[in-house]
Amino acid sequence: MPVSPIDYGRYGHPEMVTVFEEEHRHSLWLSIEAAVAEVQAEMGLIPQEAAADIRATAKPDIVTLERTMEIEKKTRHDVVALFEAIAEKCEGPGARWIHFGLTSNDIKDTALGLQLNAAFEILIPQIASLCKSLLDRAKETQDLIAVGRSHGQHAVPITYGIRFTVWFEEFHRHMKRILSAKESTGVGKISGATGSHAALGPSGFDIQKRVLETLGLNVPIATTQIIQ
Repeated sequence: MPVSPIDYGRYGHPEMVTVFEEEHRHSLWLSIEAAVAEVQAEMGLIPQEAAADIRATAKPDIVTLERTMEIEKKTRHDVVALFEAIAEKCEGPGARWIHFGLTSNDIKDTALGLQLNAAFEILIPQIASLCKSLLDRAKETQDLIAVGRSHGQHAVPITYGIRFTVWFEEFHRHMKRILSAKESTGVGKISGATGSHAALGPSGFDIQKRVLETLGLNVPIATTQIIQ
């Protein structure tokens, strides 16, 4: 699911491409289904044997992307294809309990939150490194005279140190915005078709909290079928 030229194709950063490629998204969807099943079993919502079966099966080398896409041609629904692909590989009672009480966006939105977290983990160190380099260059060139410009024309002189400091300030502000964005986008949902947790029973809110904390995501206060 490419977002911009930096995460796919010839212009993509190799690590960023990996985060958003289909294979990685498929792997995340499987891991979320397994994490939900494990917490549901701990909370007594599904049998422990079913959760163990789902955990053992929901792996990309067992439930392959190719097979899931093949099933999707018939279901015309990506997440239905996913849990059907898991079900056909389960050797125990897991097939009966996969995706229990969930809706598609419990998986898709939560996976996107994980992808965005991973993307920020790539961006943040690189921007921090760039900021340090700009600040170092600003110190090195603080006395090096440069042509100042106003309206594109030569004006009173400045130093290269000023130029590098301006660039440092710009990226320092970018870093603040990125850290804020990471906090607000690193969120998931496990709340069912309407966001009410009704299909997950009285423990629905606790199930969501435990799953998302396990995955390293923030817990929303409220959602509908999707994260707003």
